[in-house]
Amino acid sequence: MWIGSYLDKHKSKDKEWKILRNEKNVRLLSIDDLKGVPKEVKKELIKIKDKPLKGEVLRVFKKNMKIIREGLIKETISVIK
Repeated sequence: MWIGSYLDKHKSKDKEWKILRNEKNVRLLSIDDLKGVPKEVKKELIKIKDKPLKGEVLRVFKKNMKIIREGLIKETISVIK
């Protein structure tokens, strides 16, 4: 299932989601859309995926997003087309 359809159903009244959804320059990606993400990063993100983003979970999320962001910049991680 494409992530947008889930969010369309569960955030149908969310103004920010509607803006993002209709913006032509925005593309939502999941970790499965990325090539070269270290296994440990995937493992840590999967472990926290259903938890609220606060405290230790937020720290883990930010740490791993930084690794992904740096990998995209250095081109060690790429978007699968």
